[in-house]
Amino acid sequence: MSKNLIENLNSNFLEAFSAMKGNNQPKKVLVYVESDEDISFWRNILDKYRSNNIEFEINLPAKEHYEKGKGVLLNNFKNNIGDFLIICLDSDYDYLIKDLNEHSKLINSNPYIFQTYSYSIENLLCYGESLKKLCITCTKVDTVNFDIEGLIVRYSKIIYELLIWSIYLHKNGEADKFSISSFCKTSKLLTNNDLDNNFEKDFVFLEQNILEKITEIETLYSSNIEEKKDFEKELNKLGLNESNSYLYAQGHLILDNFILMIIKPICYHLKSSKIQKIKENCKDSNQITNELNNYKKKILDIEQLISVNYNFSDSELYKKIIKDLDEYTLKLSKLSKYTNQN
Repeated sequence: MSKNLIENLNSNFLEAFSAMKGNNQPKKVLVYVESDEDISFWRNILDKYRSNNIEFEINLPAKEHYEKGKGVLLNNFKNNIGDFLIICLDSDYDYLIKDLNEHSKLINSNPYIFQTYSYSIENLLCYGESLKKLCITCTKVDTVNFDIEGLIVRYSKIIYELLIWSIYLHKNGEADKFSISSFCKTSKLLTNNDLDNNFEKDFVFLEQNILEKITEIETLYSSNIEEKKDFEKELNKLGLNESNSYLYAQGHLILDNFILMIIKPICYHLKSSKIQKIKENCKDSNQITNELNNYKKKILDIEQLISVNYNFSDSELYKKIIKDLDEYTLKLSKLSKYTNQN
C-alpha cells in the first residue's frame, strides 16, 4: 500500500464508504496488526463480534515493501484511527510503563488501539491452564501426570525479581545497562534433562544464574533498591505478580526457551508410554504394526498446536481485551449516522 494512500486512509473515509453500502450491510472496520502471526490471533478474538453486524478486515500496515512491526503500525495510522479503523498490537512493556514514550502514552489512552496486556501474543498462547489439555490433544492420552501449571508458577517465581529490575531500568531509560535481550539470555531454561524429577536440576541451575545477575544489578544500583520496590507495588496493581510473571516477560523467551523446553519432553514421554501400552496389549507383531501406524497418524506436533492455542479465555488479560472490545463495539453498533436511508 503506498504511503500516500495510507496517509489518506482514515476512519472518516471508511465511515463514508460504509454509509454508501446501505442499511442491511455490516459495518466494515479495517484492523491493522503488526505481523502475519498476529492475524489469526486477533481474528480468533474479533470473530466473537460477528453477530453485532460488524465485519473486521485484518491487514498488515504495508504491503509493497512488507514493512511491519509496532513502530510502522503506529507511525502510519496514529492520526487516522477511529470508529472504522483500529489497531491491535502487542503490549511489550507499554502496558506496564504507560508513560515510557509517546507511543506508550498513545497505546494506553486511545480507545481505538487494542493491546494484548501480556508482553505479546506468545505469552497468551502459553497460558498455563490450557497446556495440559494441549498435551492430551497432541499425544492422544487420557491422563497427564505432570503438574505443568506448577512448573510455570515455579518458573515465574524464579524470574520475577529479575523481571522487575528489567522493567524498572527500562522505565528509567537504562535499558542499555540491562537490555531485554540480556534478561532473556539469563532467564532461559538452558537444559531439560531432569524430567523424572520435574526438571529439578534444570530449575536449580536457572535459579543460580538469575540470583547471580540480581546480585550484580543490586550492587550496581544499591541506591535504587527502595525506589524499585515502590515501583514493584505499582506493577502489582496492574496484575503482575510472582505467580504470573511469565505473562509479562518477552514472549519468545517464554515460548521457545521455557514452555517448549518442558512441553516437548513431557509429550515425548507420554507418546513413548502410549506406544509401550500398545505393544503390551497387542496379540502379535502384525497387530502391533497396524496399531502403531494408526497411532502415529493421530498424534500432532506440539509446536504447531501451541501456535494456535487460543484456550486462554479464563485469563484475566484476555478479559481485559474483551472489556475494551465490548465497549468499542457497543459504541459502534449505536452509531446512528450509519443507519442510512436508501
